[in-house]
Amino acid sequence: SWLDWEKVDLGARVFRRYGPQLYSFLGAITLDAYQENSVTKPLAFTGAYTGESANRRFLETASFWRDVSAPGGMHAGGGGVRTAVRVRLMHVFVRKGLLRHPQWDLDAWGMPISQGDALLTLIAGSIAPGIGLKLMGYRATRAEIEAMLHFWRYVGHVMGVQPRWYPATVEEGLSLLFAS
Repeated sequence: SWLDWEKVDLGARVFRRYGPQLYSFLGAITLDAYQENSVTKPLAFTGAYTGESANRRFLETASFWRDVSAPGGMHAGGGGVRTAVRVRLMHVFVRKGLLRHPQWDLDAWGMPISQGDALLTLIAGSIAPGIGLKLMGYRATRAEIEAMLHFWRYVGHVMGVQPRWYPATVEEGLSLLFAS
């Protein structure tokens, strides 16, 4: 009931409009996120961010960004939907595997690839570039940044992130980003 396709499509267009600069910006955000134990532990346990796999992992992430933001990518049958569902399933299998791993300390580290971590990853792809790149001179209106939030809310929904937890306004997005 909350989904607005016009906002989804506008948000994807705004995301794409940032062009190559977006990848540098999101790459820096991604590297910063990898300093968080809740993010690095699953990557370390699965070997998904060591040696040459680190480069491959970033290229897969960049491909994900392109797929979901492609025109029509998140519409039924779109390449972005297929990619988002594939990532959702991969997260399920990684989560199950890590919970069975004898060294995974659930009490100390919590759920691997948690709702909170997934939510913050999506926020990093929406409000952070929306505000950050605006400060660098890119022209995005408040409505466009909020459309980008809506776009990522839907991408997250397809990936299993609860939409009720996702911010709808710039203020909510900034509050969540700075509270984390």
